[in-house]
Amino acid sequence: MNLSEKVRMLFWITSLVKRRGPISLRDINEEWVNNELSENRRFDRNTFKNYLYNIEVIFGIEIIYKNGGYCIADKAKISTNNLHDLLISRIQNIEFYSKFSDLGDKLQVDDIPEGSQYLDIIGQALKENRLLCIEYQKFIDENSKVIVIEPYCLKLKDRRWYLLAKNKATAEVCTYALDRISSLIIEGNHFTPDSTIDVSSYYSNCIGVYADDEKLDDVVLKTTEWQAHYLRTLPLHKSQQEITPCVFKYHVDITPDLINEILRMGSKVIVISPETLKSKIKEQVDAMQRMYINGILGD
Repeated sequence: MNLSEKVRMLFWITSLVKRRGPISLRDINEEWVNNELSENRRFDRNTFKNYLYNIEVIFGIEIIYKNGGYCIADKAKISTNNLHDLLISRIQNIEFYSKFSDLGDKLQVDDIPEGSQYLDIIGQALKENRLLCIEYQKFIDENSKVIVIEPYCLKLKDRRWYLLAKNKATAEVCTYALDRISSLIIEGNHFTPDSTIDVSSYYSNCIGVYADDEKLDDVVLKTTEWQAHYLRTLPLHKSQQEITPCVFKYHVDITPDLINEILRMGSKVIVISPETLKSKIKEQVDAMQRMYINGILGD
C-alpha cells in the first residue's frame, strides 16, 4: 500500500467511525472488505490499533474503544476544528483525484501559483518557534528588503498563502504574501512568542487578511434572492445573520477584502449601512464608470 492509499485508508476509517461509532471491529471489517483498497484483507486488532495511532498523529483525532465499539473521543472538537476540516477536505481531494485522475480536461482545478514551496520550512519554524529570514518585496516597492520575522500563523485566501509574522526589528505585526518572498531560510535562534498575538482570533473579525480590530462595524447588505442563496450556503463571515429575507448583517472590520467581496457581487447587492462603507463602494463604482466612459485606467 503506497502513501496515498494509506492516507485514503486512514481517512476511510476516521469517516466510518465518526459516522457510525461506537462500531465494533467486526462491523468495520464488514464495511472494509467492500472497499477497493482492502483487496479482501481484514484488519487484525493489533494492526488496527497502529492505524488508530497514525490517525491521531496525522489528523489529531483520537479514536477510543468505548461502549462495545470504536468512537471519536471528542466529537465537539472535530466539529469546531478548522484545521481538521482543512485536512479532511484535502484528503477528500486526494482520494477524488487518485480515483479520477484519468479524466483529463474533464477535471479542472485552480492552482496556487507561487509560495507553496516555502510551506515545509515555515511549518517547521511555526512548530519550533524559530526566526525566519526572508527577502520580501511588496507590489508597491521597487526593491526587495531582507527582514527577520517571528512567524505566527499561515492563512490561505483566494489562491494565495499568507504568513502572519512580527518584524523582529520594528515589532510591527504584518501579513506577508508568500508569493512576494524571493528567498527564505530558518534563522538559528528560537523566539518567545508574543502573548498579545492571539492567532486563533487574529483574523476572526475580518474578511480576508487585513486585520484591524480597533473599530468593528455592523454592516448590513441587501441582496437579490438569487445572490442570497449563495450567501446562505457560503457565508461571507461567521457573524452573518439573515435579519429579514435577503438582508444580511455582519459585525466586522471594514477592510479592502470586504469591499472587494461586495464589488464582486456587482448589481446583486447594495450596502444599507454603515454610511462610510456605502461611500467607499460608491467611490469605487463611480471610478469604474468614469474609467469606462473615458477609456482610461485609474491608479
